[in-house]
Amino acid sequence: MSKAIRQLIDDFFGTLKTFENHRAIWLLGAALAISLEVFSVLWFQNHLGLWPCEYCVIIRFDVLMVAAGCLLAAAWPRALPVRLAGLLVAFFGAISGLVNTLKLEVITLKSQYIPGYYSICRPGSVGFPLGLKPDKLFPLHFQALGICGENQQWYLLGLSMTQWLIVVFLVMLTCLTLTLAALFVRRPAPKNFGGPGQISTAH
Repeated sequence: MSKAIRQLIDDFFGTLKTFENHRAIWLLGAALAISLEVFSVLWFQNHLGLWPCEYCVIIRFDVLMVAAGCLLAAAWPRALPVRLAGLLVAFFGAISGLVNTLKLEVITLKSQYIPGYYSICRPGSVGFPLGLKPDKLFPLHFQALGICGENQQWYLLGLSMTQWLIVVFLVMLTCLTLTLAALFVRRPAPKNFGGPGQISTAH
């Protein structure tokens, strides 16, 4: 039983190791992350009128950091240093996104269940990582016009937007962790079925 499980694990990481050497898988990851950010602007913001708060726009930035990491790895997927650098950038975005989403969820819960709770999260109160100001270049995507925890009007399968984002970032981190682990897994050496010292003469 343990041999079968070990074989399944080896096969899984072997397949993952093969996939991560191909540009298409990284481009797919980048496309999914970018689509998530664009969907949040077109549907939630423009269509439903749910204006993003300070944490919302920073979470959008974190999602695009994941996309940037995938694009970096896609530039030269067979080069281990480039692939590793892309993974680190994507990890930074996913971890930062999860932390910021959890903070937003705490603010949201306090706003709902604590009478008179006043959120200190206002436009300009948090700030983007590394001192960047994408809100000046792309105001449609990164300008915070809402108040944290104020707009929880959208639910899917009983989960709010913030709770779904927690799920999304956990899935991202799981995929990135498995991909990182696959970098350090060696492929098993092919078995020699002809026995030691025997050379096949078949043509």
